[in-house]
Amino acid sequence: MNWYKKAQNINPENIFFENNHTGYHNQQNDFILYINHEDKNDSYDTYLNESPLGYIEYSEFDNEIYLNMIEVKEKFQRQGIGTLLINELKRIAGEQKINWGMMTESGYGLQQKNMN
Repeated sequence: MNWYKKAQNINPENIFFENNHTGYHNQQNDFILYINHEDKNDSYDTYLNESPLGYIEYSEFDNEIYLNMIEVKEKFQRQGIGTLLINELKRIAGEQKINWGMMTESGYGLQQKNMN
C-alpha cells in the first residue's frame, strides 16, 4: 500500500485540535496546540493515529501571540497540516498579533503562505 498517497487524503472532518496550557511565568502563558486525526471507520487509522500529526508551541504575552516552534511529522509534511495548525492558531488569537520569531526556510515559506 502506498502510505504516502493515502496520507495526502486525510479527511478534514476527522481532524481535531487540542490546545493545552503548559505554564505561566512572568505574566506569560505558554501553550501547545496539537493537531490530531481520528477515523474509527478507517483501517488506516492505526497509521494516522500516531497522534499528534504536528503541533505548535506558542506563548501569549502582552496581548500578543509568540510562535516558538512548529513541527509536523515528516510523513505528513507538505500536505497542509502546518497550514491547518496556523489557521487554528489564528482563530485562537483573534485580533491578537502573531509574532513568528526566527524561522527555518520551510517556516518562512509557511509564514509567507499564511500572512493573511
